[in-house]
Amino acid sequence: MEIYECVVCEKYGIAKANNITIPKMPKSTFQITEETLDLEIGECVYCGAVQLFNTPLSEDYLDVYRSIGISKELRQAKTEQLKIFLEKYHLQNKIMLEVGCGDGQILEIFKSLGKDVYGIETNTIQYNTCTNKGFHVENQSVYSDFGMWEAFGCFHVLEHIPDPQEFLSILNQHIYTNAIGIIEIPNYDYIEANHIWLEFTKDHRVYYHKRTLEYLLTSCGFEILEMEENTYDRLVLTVMVRKPMISQLILMKDQFCKDILEFETFCNALPQPFAIYGAGHYCQLMLNNTHVKPNHIFDSNKDKCGKPLSGIIVEHKTAMKEDFKSILVMCGIYNSEVVTMLKQMNLKQEIIAWKN
Repeated sequence: MEIYECVVCEKYGIAKANNITIPKMPKSTFQITEETLDLEIGECVYCGAVQLFNTPLSEDYLDVYRSIGISKELRQAKTEQLKIFLEKYHLQNKIMLEVGCGDGQILEIFKSLGKDVYGIETNTIQYNTCTNKGFHVENQSVYSDFGMWEAFGCFHVLEHIPDPQEFLSILNQHIYTNAIGIIEIPNYDYIEANHIWLEFTKDHRVYYHKRTLEYLLTSCGFEILEMEENTYDRLVLTVMVRKPMISQLILMKDQFCKDILEFETFCNALPQPFAIYGAGHYCQLMLNNTHVKPNHIFDSNKDKCGKPLSGIIVEHKTAMKEDFKSILVMCGIYNSEVVTMLKQMNLKQEIIAWKN
């Protein structure tokens, strides 16, 4: 059985036998033509990406064409949507780029909202139209050096991209940490639910389920803030994203140092001598990294008892005597349960839980 590799998750999850073919597809999406081709379409069993096969890529696949200016209602709805977007994410003073700005229809809406947005566009005619309107647009693509940005918009471009992983990864490299973006694509969940096969086109290389888009964006380094079907057009899926901190692992190092110092101080302040209850990895790790030496270590698990931990033999809870004044519970998420158990034993020692 012939198996294809998915362009989104890059797994071999598309069986040719399960593909469908739509015959006599117009060879051009945006121009009237009598030339046709058969469109082979498959779906990845892993991520759900619906994509084209054996279909030549248009030379102008990066060029953006929109008809938003034709519909007054659509333009009004888009204006309200972008107004909310700018206000909600405090983008009025951020340097923003539209990736694939076409002839500037979205740029015009931003301008009407008092927001100057830059653009990049590969189509020379569309680029000239934008510059003639006074917009700051460069005649280039996402695959060139287009600077660094604090926010971006990408409207009905992603579905045209044959390698979305590469496209989004490059885009991610050109935005600052915490940059906000808005992306719009055809909503394949709605297309599928309503069997709208007429929405298939030669130039839409990939159709995205919500779960497919979530996978793609997160795998390319974006955090998803919102994902919704447009209220004015359910055929459109809108997602708001952010570029998170490259890594917050370094914060764990800071927390480690802080907790070690805090633990030593905390133990020194306990009524002395003291015991620890819990011989799990929490206790072992803390004792391995500090100079703390409890008088006893207790545990309920008999398999742990009789064995040395930091030079102290672990004892069963039934061996508790009165030769210590306090018990420090170190049982992680079970702290509250263990504290309750110890209190029910009517012990004379003070019982304190270390933070989870």
